[in-house]
Formats: sequence, structure tokens, C-alpha cells
Amino acid sequence: MINCENIELISIHIPKTAGTSFRNSLESVYGKRRVGRLDIEDLYGIKLNNKTISKAHLPRKLKVLHGHFTYLDLVRRYKFDKRAHIITWLRDPVKRVISNYFYLVKILELELKEQKKGLDITRKVVKSLDEFASLEINKNRMSKFLEGIDLKKFFFIGFVEDYQSDINILKQKLGWKNLHRYQSNQTSSQKIIINEHKTIKIIEENNAADIELYNKALDLKNASLFS
Repeated sequence: MINCENIELISIHIPKTAGTSFRNSLESVYGKRRVGRLDIEDLYGIKLNNKTISKAHLPRKLKVLHGHFTYLDLVRRYKFDKRAHIITWLRDPVKRVISNYFYLVKILELELKEQKKGLDITRKVVKSLDEFASLEINKNRMSKFLEGIDLKKFFFIGFVEDYQSDINILKQKLGWKNLHRYQSNQTSSQKIIINEHKTIKIIEENNAADIELYNKALDLKNASLFS
């Protein structure tokens, strides 16, 4: 286990929970050199700022870690100062799954340059939203990212639906002076028509743990735990 006592803030970025906007805000506060985008994936290993690193050592200049990593993957590799703040952002589970799906469709369309080729490749390759939501890898992703840590242990949990007000709360809690707010990666779902009632039911059934997690976190917020 690698000692990372220089890290002050750990931001677990669950996909489609305003991660790019929040990372830009973190960089405005701490500076780009002190914010590291850390991604830990089974297939691609460990990446720091989009570059694969053969060793898990992190530069001592870093003060903030933000990226796609589960809590368990993180603590199995790194040892942090007990005073390091752990934070994350949550999103309505149904909206998060839908946003994730259409984001991946958009990325595939850009990579294939579908419009220029005049081919409907995306529809042949990408599963329907119902099928996407039913794949095990896409079920309860928020719960999987946060497995191993009690919600009460978080220094802060924000909600995408209340992003602007919640980031102001975090600013006050940490005494940030130079915070800039950003808004990016807005995903449109207008291109594909879905059977709304049927699809929502499928997503809810496949994300029962995330719905419970989200509601529990909301209860803690309403109890002023993260204020």
C-alpha cells in the first residue's frame, strides 16, 4: 500500500454526475498541477491525467484526487491521512442511467463519424436503452462505486439536481476563495424515442440499491449532515 498523506481531498466521480464540471472547479481552486485525475479500471489499469502509469506512485505535489475509481479500489492501493476529505456527487438513478446511455451513443457516433459516412452503424451496434439498463455492468453503479464506506463517513455528498447550491455549501465548508463554476457535458436524449413508462420501470428494477442509496443520502442531507 502506497502512502499518500499529501492528499487533502478525494473526489469519487460516478459516471454522469457532473464530473467534468466539478473537476474544472477543483482546478480553479487548487490549480491544475495539484489536481490529479485518477482512473482505476480492471481493463486499462491505473491512469493519471489520462496517461497509464506502470507504478501506482502519485506525485507529492498533488493535493486532490478526482476520477473514476471505486472506494475499495482506492483504499486497497493507497493509504491516506485520516484528515483527508472524501466527497462524491449523486444523481437521480433513473436520470443517471439514461444520461449515461445517450452519452455513450453520442461518443460512438462521433468516433464512427456516422453522419459523414451516411451509415446507421450506431443502431446496429448499440443496444436499446432497455437492454443497456439490464446489463449487469450498468446496474447500481453508484452503489458499486461507494461500496465499503458508510455514507455518514463522507465529508460531503452533493446532488446533481442541486449542483449550484450544493457546490456553494462545499465552498463554505472548505473555505474556498477562488471557485469558478462550470457546466459541461450536457447530453441530449432527443434522437431516440423511448417507451418512457416501460423503460423507467426497467431502470428502477435494475437499480433498486441505487434508489435506496440516493434516498438515504437525501435524508442525511436534509438532516444537515453535509452542511
